[in-house]
Parts: sequence; structure tokens; C-alpha cells
Amino acid sequence: KAQLIAWFNGEHKQLQLYPLSINDKWSIIKIIYSQNKITAEAYFERVRAEDNSDVAVSMERTVSTYLLSEKELEAAWEGFLKKGSDSIKLIGAAMSGFNRGNKKFGAAFFESVLEVFRTQPIEYARVFYTSLYPSGDDLEEYLEKTRGLLGKVDTSKEAWLTRFLKESEDGLVRRLKAYKFLKSSL
Repeated sequence: KAQLIAWFNGEHKQLQLYPLSINDKWSIIKIIYSQNKITAEAYFERVRAEDNSDVAVSMERTVSTYLLSEKELEAAWEGFLKKGSDSIKLIGAAMSGFNRGNKKFGAAFFESVLEVFRTQPIEYARVFYTSLYPSGDDLEEYLEKTRGLLGKVDTSKEAWLTRFLKESEDGLVRRLKAYKFLKSSL
């Protein structure tokens, strides 16, 4: 982390030879915020001053969710279950910062995703799925829950959800095979 900050500040002897793009700087900002160990507002404001696109607004939504307390995370989750007045792009940015492998919200995702796809606009439901599908190491559990959802989906009416679930299932199966192969080769 210290090396990233030094690179960001142009103070790293080897890495300063490789200039950072705006996207690189935003990636470093996300890493700094996700670590929650140092104050990152000054870094954020420096990049915002360089970037006159709307990426700064989305990035602000993303990193602000890193700073939420447990109670605020619960409120944010409840807000994600129904599309509000914000644009889907901004809501998606907040969702992308929200998904950090929290088991509680991983379970809530599987309990909620069918309802979201059945009651919310498809554009919103797609962002909900792609941004909040659980990330973490409980691959067998995610696979079991994904397959369970596939059994509940009306594939003739819920094509997008079916597609996402099948893609997630395939990705999980591949990851599990890779982990098992790696484990057996050690």
C-alpha cells in the first residue's frame, strides 16, 4: 500500500517511470478507501481535480460505501432492493463499493434477487445482479444457492436472470475445478 501511495505521489523510484493514467489513479483511490486505514479524501480530491468527466461522481458513490457502518450498510442494502430516484449508473456505483464479501449480504442477495427481477425494471435488476452477486470464498455455497435459484426461475419469462444464473454457475464450477486441481498439485 505504501508503494502504491508513493507511486501515486510520483515518489517511487522505479514506478515513477510508468506514468499513471486517470483510470490507474481511480483504481488506487479505491484500494486506499477499501483499506480504511488512512484518510483518502485528499487523494480523492487530487484526482477529481484532474478528471473533468463524470467518473468522479460515480467513484465518489463507490468509495463512500467503503466507509459505511454496519447499520448504514443495512440501510443501503434495503435501498438497493428498489430502484430509487438516482440514476441506475450511480446506484450501480454504490453497489460496486458495497459488495466486499460480507456473508450476511451474500445470503440476502440470494433471498432477494428473484423479487428484484420480478418487480424492478430489467435495467436495474441487471445492475443489481452484476454488482451484488456475492464475492468471497464460499464457492460451494454460492453454487448450491445459484442452482437452487435456477430451479425456481421461469426460464421462458425470466431470460436475463436465467442467463446470469447459468453464467454464475459456470464460473463457480470452473473456479472450483481450478482450486481442486491446484490443491491436488501441491
